[in-house]
Amino acid sequence: MSTIEELESLFPEDPTTPSLGLIASNGGQITLPYSTGGSGKPIAILGSGCRPSKLESDDAHAPFNAKTALSDRSLKESVRFRIEDGALSKFHKAITSSSHATAEHLSISGCGRVGGKFLGASASGRYNKAVSDNGHELKASIQASIRTGTVYIDEPRFSLNALADTHRSQSKPSYFSEIYGEYYVASLQLGADAGLLASSASKEHMETESLDVKATLHILWWDIEKNIHTESHSSDFWSQIKVTGFDTLTGEDLTHISPQGDGEVMNYVQRVTELEARVRQKMDGFALTKNKVVDWHMSK
Repeated sequence: MSTIEELESLFPEDPTTPSLGLIASNGGQITLPYSTGGSGKPIAILGSGCRPSKLESDDAHAPFNAKTALSDRSLKESVRFRIEDGALSKFHKAITSSSHATAEHLSISGCGRVGGKFLGASASGRYNKAVSDNGHELKASIQASIRTGTVYIDEPRFSLNALADTHRSQSKPSYFSEIYGEYYVASLQLGADAGLLASSASKEHMETESLDVKATLHILWWDIEKNIHTESHSSDFWSQIKVTGFDTLTGEDLTHISPQGDGEVMNYVQRVTELEARVRQKMDGFALTKNKVVDWHMSK
């Protein structure tokens, strides 16, 4: 492949779409969210190699299966923790609601008379129907994010085998990256993210019908009356509450539809609002309160 073709392959057709190849060619940094890939173990550890071309793989561990190019001494003696002065913290809260109501009413009345002066009948009636629909929707979200420090490798150095492989790459440029990948995990940003999204919806439909009929029979000078009244009511009510939450500090996910009580939801809300305090408590537990040299195994 010519140099021009190589350059063209780095640029995406849509210039607003990030290209990992372009970032890699410029030596830029790529930041990825921490994940265990569902296995309970981190998919990447400090110093491990990375192949960006496999980041879209279904296997979360695939991009980080590359061998580390760093020396054992770099991993054992040069891993440091740097506290972020002031930290980076974000907090977002939003609530939206909407309501709608419709009402319809129908009323029909009439009367009639038959017969003569000494024998006859008359009747009158009224029919009423009322229909109403009411609905309400509510969405609320709360999210918090904090970054408090960084674990990094200070002045990383290649292992002797990796240095030898750089020379072998002179005859085969892809040789080194095939073994160690194009990137390596240079640092781990410490912190956490937590959020909660709750949505509720309710609908109510009500119908009322009534019928009044009055019939009168006239016989000579007597009147015989009969009144009939019927009435019916019906209503339907539907409601649903859906709650989705996450907490990267504990690795928990919450997804419930129509929970029985508000206790669990309010507990999650409190955990989101107290995220910074929980993160700092965790850092105190690991004695990460100031710049220091740390054990590489802590990052695994």
